[in-house]
Amino acid sequence: TRGLVDLLATAHRTQPRGSSMIDALPIAGTEGTLSGRLRRSGKRVRAKTGTMAGVSGLTGVITSDAGEPKVAFSIIINVRDTATMFAESRRAIEDQIVMAVLEHIDNWVAVSGPIVDLEPLEVSAAPG
Repeated sequence: TRGLVDLLATAHRTQPRGSSMIDALPIAGTEGTLSGRLRRSGKRVRAKTGTMAGVSGLTGVITSDAGEPKVAFSIIINVRDTATMFAESRRAIEDQIVMAVLEHIDNWVAVSGPIVDLEPLEVSAAPG
């Protein structure tokens, strides 16, 4: 996931706006595999999905209202061999995480002002 976020950050810094890899990502709620997902995001999520047996992922960016990328994310859910979690459930969890981050960003901006620089945050599943 870190490598995917680094790739998006590098694309944002080095490619011209309007023709970057980020601009090629589907917009949530409007097209492709995201047409039915993250509709409450106000079209502020651009991402790529990935699904295979027991694994699913969502990697992309959360943007400002104007479409400027603000936060890159990558979520991969990998179910243990002995467990079962249907792809639909994994996708719902991914969407909940992205919406929680988007809402946190909006609340932060409303209280503290614009986000200037976000440091990477390491997140992993709780033991158990």
